[in-house]
Amino acid sequence: MKHYWISKGIIGLVLLVLILGCESTAERLADFGIVDCDVVTVSTVESVTITQGGQANINVTVNKGTVTPANMDFQNLENLQRDNIVLNGIFTPTSITSDTGISVLELQVSPEAEPGEYQLTIAAEVADSSCSTILNLVVVEREIEACPIEECPDGSFYIVGESCVLEADAIASGNLLENPGFETDAFGENFPMDAVGWSGDRVTQVSEENGITPPEGDHMLRFDSADITGSSGLSGSEIAQIYVLPDDLKDRINGGETITVRQEAFFNRIEGDANTDTEFLVLIIAFEGPTTDFPEDYLNRATLDLKRASATLSSDACTNTWERLGAQIEIPMGTNYIGVVLVAAENVENDITGAEFDGHYVDAASLYIVE
Repeated sequence: MKHYWISKGIIGLVLLVLILGCESTAERLADFGIVDCDVVTVSTVESVTITQGGQANINVTVNKGTVTPANMDFQNLENLQRDNIVLNGIFTPTSITSDTGISVLELQVSPEAEPGEYQLTIAAEVADSSCSTILNLVVVEREIEACPIEECPDGSFYIVGESCVLEADAIASGNLLENPGFETDAFGENFPMDAVGWSGDRVTQVSEENGITPPEGDHMLRFDSADITGSSGLSGSEIAQIYVLPDDLKDRINGGETITVRQEAFFNRIEGDANTDTEFLVLIIAFEGPTTDFPEDYLNRATLDLKRASATLSSDACTNTWERLGAQIEIPMGTNYIGVVLVAAENVENDITGAEFDGHYVDAASLYIVE
């Protein structure tokens, strides 16, 4: 299944990021020359710091004095490896048609990336005109903490950074999702088109396995592959659910009331080895159209959603702990439904054949109104 950070079928203008050098191994290179910046300009922050195995979103502003669309291409960014750094990147949206537009550059650094300072050149090109700017990327070493040895009382489980939490509190009060604890073994194929529970890539309902126990209930969900049919070249196993706003909630929002909705879930994985993927993500997205459009709208959410938020977790290797991940949005006027997406990412090794995930789990998902 196409996932949220893969971009395909892109033509024309280039927003291109090139790794220019690492200060620990090579001399810093001077800024590239700026060409025809009276036609198109590009600007962003001066620097960004990312932990090994981490991710960051950077706004890139493009201004152009022409009606020619600004199309973007990341083919030289995908799985780029140079100077001991592995960098994945994607710009969203992939086309800017207005005079001024913002594209969000998502940078993902592999857990094996060598700490140091790197220079990235971001270039925008329209026809024969181009302009560039420098982004300094600082990769810092991830601190590896020992797994906690605290034994939680019966009826509770350990959350990283929160100590022991009651199982009864795992799923939020006022939860709006169907089958939040994955106790019902019913998962549809491909993205959902109605509010009928979870649907997406290949997953399996499991009980305790690989030394990992569900934080609540008797079951949890295991991510198996990045496509419903099995192994693929895609790098994210996604499962989604739709929540349709009731009329009274729509009336409150469209009447000007500010209402925030939050999504949360708990994630865990096996310890594995150097090739074990470590990343999980959650997305929460507001749409105004019919739910039947969700599969297409989700893949094109950069231009079709009303509002979205996401969060990324670079998980630890402690099977006796769970990690909470959440994101929230203020529901915008005109919203018809909320899409909730849970993702396990192949951020270390993208397996084309065979098992894509070694033992990656999610449980106790919640969607609730923040009071």
